[in-house]
Order: sequence, then structure tokens, then C-alpha cells
Amino acid sequence: ALLSLVHPFKRRAWGAIRLPKHPEATPQCIAQTVMSLDSSSMDSAKEQFFIVGDSSGYVSAFRFVDGMAESDIRQFTSGSMDDVIEPVVTGRWHAAAVTSVGVLTLRNGIQYVVSTGMDGLLCVCSPTSWAPATKGQVDSSMTAHVGLLSVSYCAEWNLFATGGADRVVRIWDDASCKQLEQCKGHTAPVVSVMCNPTDGQILSVASDKTIKVWDLFSYRCVQTLRDESLHFPSNRLTSAALDLERRSLVTIGSNLVRWCQDTSPEKMLKEAELDNPPTHRASVVSVHWSAEFEQVVSVDEGGSVKIWEAPDASDIENKSES
Repeated sequence: ALLSLVHPFKRRAWGAIRLPKHPEATPQCIAQTVMSLDSSSMDSAKEQFFIVGDSSGYVSAFRFVDGMAESDIRQFTSGSMDDVIEPVVTGRWHAAAVTSVGVLTLRNGIQYVVSTGMDGLLCVCSPTSWAPATKGQVDSSMTAHVGLLSVSYCAEWNLFATGGADRVVRIWDDASCKQLEQCKGHTAPVVSVMCNPTDGQILSVASDKTIKVWDLFSYRCVQTLRDESLHFPSNRLTSAALDLERRSLVTIGSNLVRWCQDTSPEKMLKEAELDNPPTHRASVVSVHWSAEFEQVVSVDEGGSVKIWEAPDASDIENKSES
């Protein structure tokens, strides 16, 4: 149950964390934020934290300063459990594995930790109490696959969008977590969902390599695309990232494919040609767009971390760990 922390410039491990009370659990998702866990004062100083969701349903917060001094760089192996960073606070918000976690500022101007899980729960939790303030639940009487795989927040429209294992994109009110709409049309689990408030759209990516664009006004599908490239070993898409500034979408299974939105009134997506299509040797489990560095970072099941330079996605660094 170790998770290594890597310096973004030196590409060397800063430290490792240990998940509390349940050593059999494994980290599933991670988010970084600046927030305060102190409820006693509104003026309490904010600190840097990273939030980890694990396979047992726990969500834990770790303080960055704990053992994170650059002068004290440490290396950890999968068998080492000594001198690791302990969580500041932890709670079991889900009855199954946590699939996504993030810290968002909602319409009331207050920060919340938002998570989804394979139990079909959308949890909006207060950092100060570290307990769910509101919950949304997939109706288990309507589907046998209740798991929520991804979530995106649209502040301009005050809503959450989630992608489900039951192939449905759901729209939720951000204040009450009440389900507002279901967008049906995918024929495989929706592994990634992203809000595009500028164009009033929701983009969803399914594991069968299908991409759909939904209109936020009518919740109708306005475009369906299919990735025709071959992905190894299972020929499926596993993750996606959206770059609003460049109006482009990146999807990935083992190959990275870039989709660009044209400037016509229809705002259609189309595949962009890449001179050297980037690839992984194993299935990619996560992809992230870094606006600060203007790079795409992808991680596969074999432990390889690849960093791609935007906008042509040329591979600038490849780091593998056994």
C-alpha cells in the first residue's frame, strides 16, 4: 500500500505514504490541493495536501510538509514500510473502491472534497469535518452495475457530470447531489467524462473507443466518434484529458490520440494527425493534462510514466519503474 511522490523537475522520489488501518488496500486515485482542515477559525492558514482514495473505500489526506523537504529526498521500495508519511485524517466514505477524488470550489465559494466509487456514490464532503455533506446515489434497482468511474464539475452550470460502469452519463445538481438527467447511448463503461462550459458541452469517453459529445442545453448527443487505432493489449480506451485552451481532447489506451475542435458553428471534434503517434507497451491507467507545464502525463500498468510535449505530443521523457 505504498504510493511514491516524485519531484516534478528532478523526477526523483520525495517520499512514500502508508494507507492507514487497512494494509491490504491499494491507492486508486490522487489529487493535490491547498486547503484548511481547521474548522475553529475562518482565518486559519491553508496548507498543501494531497488526497488519496483507495480500494477499500477510504479517502485520506496527507500534508505535503510531512517528510517532504527537498534536502531529505528518500527512496522507497515496494517492501519498505519504514519512515513513511502518515495521513492527517482519513474516513471511509465508500463501501467499495474509490474511483476518483478531487477538491473543488462550489457555487457557495466553499471548498469540498468530491469523490466517486464503485458503490455508485457521489460524495461531496467538507474538509473540516471530513464527512460527506451531501451524497448522490445511483439507483441500484435500475441497473446491476452501479459503479461511478469518473466525475467532472462545471462551475458555470452548477452541476456534476459522472460516467458510469452501466454506460450512462449522469448529470447532478452540485448543491443537493440530486440527479437531473441521464444521457444514454454508450455501449460500454464510461471511463472518462469532461465538461466544456465554453461551448456548453459534455465529452464522454467509453472503453469501447467511442467518444460522444453532449449538448448541455438539451442533454442530447450531438456527435459520436470512434478511435480506429489499435491499442494493446486489450484494444480499449482507459482515460482521457481535456485542454480547454487549445480546444482539444486527448484519449489513450496504449496509444495517445488527439482530437481537435473546429471553429465552425457546429463545434465538431475531429482527429488530429500526429507525426509520431505516442504509444505505451501496456494499458494506460491514467492521463493528465498539466496546464502549468503544457504537457500530457500518462501512466501505464507496467509502471511506465511518460511525459508528452504539447501540442504535437512528442515524447520528451520516459521513466519506467519495476
